[in-house]
Amino acid sequence: MATKGLDLTSADIFVLVDESHRGQYGPLHARMRKVMANACFLGFTGTPVMKAEKDTIRRFGGLIDTYTITQAVADRSVVPLLYEGRYVPQMVDREQIDRWFDRITQTLRPRQGPAHPRRDRRPDGAADRCRPSPQNLMLSRRLRVGGGWINYSLRFATTERLSITVRPDLSVSAVAPAGVEPLEVDRRVLRRLAWIVRQQRSFGLLHPLPTAKRYVSGETHLYLGRQYRLRVCPGPFMVELAPPFLKVSAPRPGATFEVARLVRAWYRERARDVISRRLEEFRRRARWLGGSDAPIRLREMRRRWGSCGATGLITLNPLLVMTPIPCVDYVIAHELAHRLELRHSRRFYGLLRRAIPDWERVKSRLDRLPVSS
Repeated sequence: MATKGLDLTSADIFVLVDESHRGQYGPLHARMRKVMANACFLGFTGTPVMKAEKDTIRRFGGLIDTYTITQAVADRSVVPLLYEGRYVPQMVDREQIDRWFDRITQTLRPRQGPAHPRRDRRPDGAADRCRPSPQNLMLSRRLRVGGGWINYSLRFATTERLSITVRPDLSVSAVAPAGVEPLEVDRRVLRRLAWIVRQQRSFGLLHPLPTAKRYVSGETHLYLGRQYRLRVCPGPFMVELAPPFLKVSAPRPGATFEVARLVRAWYRERARDVISRRLEEFRRRARWLGGSDAPIRLREMRRRWGSCGATGLITLNPLLVMTPIPCVDYVIAHELAHRLELRHSRRFYGLLRRAIPDWERVKSRLDRLPVSS
């Protein structure tokens, strides 16, 4: 900067500091202030630092104006920013790691090998504490079946029974009690092969799977089996069903997390009303199911529309109101029947058929709907 003939002590000097959250807390900034003691310093930053020892706003004397991301989206200066959290499963193949370890240690002398006596001179249990817990490992297993293969993930947990699950994306997973040999789990998976294939075929009918909701205008949302287009507009917090739209107003319509919170709260409110009315209908036409004294709670679940515990407490997914009324009735009757017969026995299906004569057709319709919003 040319300073010849410039009075650096003048109060008419304006210093514009870009990226003002960086490098303004040390001796360089102090010297700049000393040289231009009467100048006006204006800082520009998109990420101000607000710490005890480094505070951008206090360093420059307070905020003059702000321009937030929400304002930029509303002005269409930038497109909406969508953040998507992802879960990446950690797959560990124990047998492959053991083979790799054997290969790189095969040239070592006995005293250098993994069974070195000095490594065992530790307090009892110290070696076990250094090893990763089996419950933290997820093994990738691959089994030969006829002319093809079946892949599944195996995890160990503090459980008494081995469970096998087929997910909507057609992947297979197993959770086994700690200490069970992987080969034993392989045998159990092969014994359940016919069931696994049936489940994969059933889920295959739902493909392609629906994409996650973004909660933006134009998106389709279900209520009692009918489709409604989401319309998001600025205004006080409110959700209104105005066919063919589901109208949502929020002070910051570009903040999709707020829109999502409003929509899910609306589903929960509607679920209380709809389920209450359907329970009243069951009390009238199927008093023998005992719906009048059934304790019911609402809780969002990733893979279930409803459940009934051994204590008789019924849990229903509030997103159940996305489905048609016959499907709502089927889930309620299913869980009420479980209060009389916990297992899926002949008696249970007899109770269910008495309440919902065509329950197989209704269940088939419900199975084609995703448990999501």
